[in-house]
Formats: sequence, C-alpha cells, structure tokens
Amino acid sequence: PLYDALAWPFVHASTQVAIAELADLPPGSRVLEVGVGTGLALAALTEALPIAGEGMDQSPGMMEIARARLPASRLFQGEAESIPVSNDQYAAVLYSYVFRHIKPAGVNQVLGEASRVLVPGGRAIVTDFWLPLMGVGLALAANTQILGIWSLHDPNTLAERAKAFGLVAERIEYPPFSFTLTLRKAGLNSVL
Repeated sequence: PLYDALAWPFVHASTQVAIAELADLPPGSRVLEVGVGTGLALAALTEALPIAGEGMDQSPGMMEIARARLPASRLFQGEAESIPVSNDQYAAVLYSYVFRHIKPAGVNQVLGEASRVLVPGGRAIVTDFWLPLMGVGLALAANTQILGIWSLHDPNTLAERAKAFGLVAERIEYPPFSFTLTLRKAGLNSVL
C-alpha cells in the first residue's frame, strides 16, 4: 500500500537502530512492537533477529495488513495506554513513531505500561520525529496537533519522566528529523 511506500524510509531507519540495540537478546526473546501498523518494522526485525516478535495496534485496518504480512507472529489489538497482557512479558517494547500520537496527559500512562510489561532488565526503544525547538522547529511544534507529524515530546523530558517508572535512559540519539531513546527497566538482567 501507499502507506508502506511513504513510511518505509522512516521505518527502515528506526528498525536498523532497534536491530543494533537488540542484537544481544537471546534467541526466542519476546519483543512487542506497540503501534505495529502494517507490520513493516516487525517483519524486518524478525527477519534480522531470532526473536519472538509480537505486535499491537489500535487500528483494525492496519492489523489486517500486518496479519497478512506476519502470519507466524502474535498480533493483537490494543492501546499504548493499556497493553492487554500480564506483567513482565517482554525483553523489549518498541514504539516506532507512536509517541507523536500520545497526548501529553497520557505519556505517564504509556511509560508505566512499558515498565509493567517489560521483564527486569528489558528495554523500551522509542523513536519519533523531532526537531529541536528553535526556528522552524518552534513553528512546527506550535502546529503539531494540526499537522500530526512532529512529536510534542522532547526525548530528554521523556527520559526524566520514565525514571518514575523504573526506566533509565541508556542512550538518546538524534538522526536527522528524529530521535531514538533507549530505556532500560531497572532490575536484574532477566531477559526472556
């Protein structure tokens, strides 16, 4: 679909970061992509790494395409603010271009859910669009709710807020027009 063609350059870049970040996971580790969309990133991730990739999205239409693309993966419908799984399930949770859809009031709930579903030592990887709030970035940020394409969430602020949920920032990278924030859940390195 057209969506995949337009999204691929961004998805490819964020997936390469996730592959590098998760290359040390033991085979069979469970990894959840929140906002799996059409399954582009999860397909690339499961092709590159010997993980048990799972995906969740709120859109039935996106899920239908993802199911066709990923017939062997567990895919389910849900919201980032309330992931319908029990505690301590995943070695990693990925948020590729999802946080731009989270209203500021819902950020703590999403971070809390990431911490809840991660095993101790698990990682949350957040990638989203970003421009520093200066010049053009300020103008875009002022119109974010109208444009719907630039994150309202500063990665440093997300890292600070994540501490309240036992998630510690390991790395923040700034590729062009985006950021990638890697958070690790406190506790023993008990990766599934």
